[in-house]
Amino acid sequence: RPFVILPCCVFPTQFPHRRLSTISAAAVDPTPDLQSEDGDEGMWQEPPGLVNPRATAQGPDKSGSVTSFAQLVAWLLQEGGPSSQRTNLAFQGANVAVYRT
Repeated sequence: RPFVILPCCVFPTQFPHRRLSTISAAAVDPTPDLQSEDGDEGMWQEPPGLVNPRATAQGPDKSGSVTSFAQLVAWLLQEGGPSSQRTNLAFQGANVAVYRT
């Protein structure tokens, strides 16, 4: 089924079932492209306090838990199946979208 999600907050303690597969964890981009098509930077910054301090910039902590925004996007892509995609929308703020057509 088609879908679009604009992820925002991670809330790892409220959603402990979110786990990245080994393949998805390896694909987590610790510095995701946060620029709009016209080159504006700083479109999204992860809110403080939502990141697990045990998680590294390279991927999830040893439990595989989703604890950062980049990991949440990777998890949504993983759960959305092989045809799901990610894009940045052309406006400021939380502009990352995960979708499948």
